[in-house]
Amino acid sequence: LGLLIGNLLDYAQIEKGTRRYTPTREQAGALARLAVTTFETLRSPETPESGEVRRNPIEVDVSSDAAVMVDRDVVVQAVLNLISNAAKYGGDHPIEVHVAAEELTASIAVTDHGPGIPAHEQARIFREFYRAPEAYRSGVEGTGLGLALVKRHIEALGGSVEVASSVGQGATFTIRLPRGPE
Repeated sequence: LGLLIGNLLDYAQIEKGTRRYTPTREQAGALARLAVTTFETLRSPETPESGEVRRNPIEVDVSSDAAVMVDRDVVVQAVLNLISNAAKYGGDHPIEVHVAAEELTASIAVTDHGPGIPAHEQARIFREFYRAPEAYRSGVEGTGLGLALVKRHIEALGGSVEVASSVGQGATFTIRLPRGPE
């Protein structure tokens, strides 16, 4: 409930144009690792009747790191949102977080191995309060606000968010951030 209220307040600030960002020089790899650590700390264990705790393992790969000028908390929250979605929709399969650097950008990609997102739904999932029909059928709870907030925040920082997915093959959400001074 607290997360939902926080998301709604954040969304309202964005809509009113009063949301402020505080950019600092950060390493993309450190931001991704912080999001993973935060997720691991906050997620509640799912304990089946057998008493066995089942969790998606999270694999982090930093192939190339880069400095970015971003609002640290905003990027960590965005990556945390993507990891949370991967855990909700990815079944028991591993979640992969990959950090890479190109000449002008650094990227943080989160991959799940869930049911995937049909091509005709991929642009819609970034709309406020939109949930794909498959998301409703899955029984996974959500408001349809998380991906919209990720997109708005990352774009406000001069970056972009994209999705690559095929039905039955999972999905990869990639955040691209402009590189900062070294």
